[in-house]
Amino acid sequence: MKTMKIALIVVAVVTSFVVLGQNPPAVGAITGSVRDTSGNVMPGVTVTAVGPGGTARAFSNERGSYVIPNIQVGAYTVSATLPGFQTEVSRVVVSANISASAEFTLQLGQWPGTQGPLRPYPSPSNPNIQADRQTRQGTTVQYRGNVVMTTNGMELRADELGYDTNSGMGDVRGNVKFRVLPSTVRVVPLSN
Repeated sequence: MKTMKIALIVVAVVTSFVVLGQNPPAVGAITGSVRDTSGNVMPGVTVTAVGPGGTARAFSNERGSYVIPNIQVGAYTVSATLPGFQTEVSRVVVSANISASAEFTLQLGQWPGTQGPLRPYPSPSNPNIQADRQTRQGTTVQYRGNVVMTTNGMELRADELGYDTNSGMGDVRGNVKFRVLPSTVRVVPLSN
């Protein structure tokens, strides 16, 4: 019975389009990718399109790609946002059955609740940390790729390091090696 009702509704909708001479609204899609200024992909970025079909959103995946499917044709303003980065805006025109492309490259920006742009870590009070890539999530800075940290006479090398700037605690992952730097080794005589 339920299937019969659904079938009747579908037939009524299709018949109304035929009788009234209307076609279903033409739709297209917006696709693209999001990268940082170093060319690294950025997952989890909110991509928002505003235009004749209203507002539609998508999130970039682990490859930095996104798709906003089935939106009405017309001109759209598309923005890519991620806390800690500057919002980037693009304009595209969506055509029927065609994907419009909007590519984004995000730059470090102001973190919500802070004044001024983000400064690269470390600050003078933090350990010296260098890496191929870094992102900030709250009070934690995520370092990835060839991470080298030197502090208090020790050098640490790893694939990834999550460093909490408030507590000074770190979470190290991947191939981890550490060594005591020669300049900090002191010889203490056992007797006088």
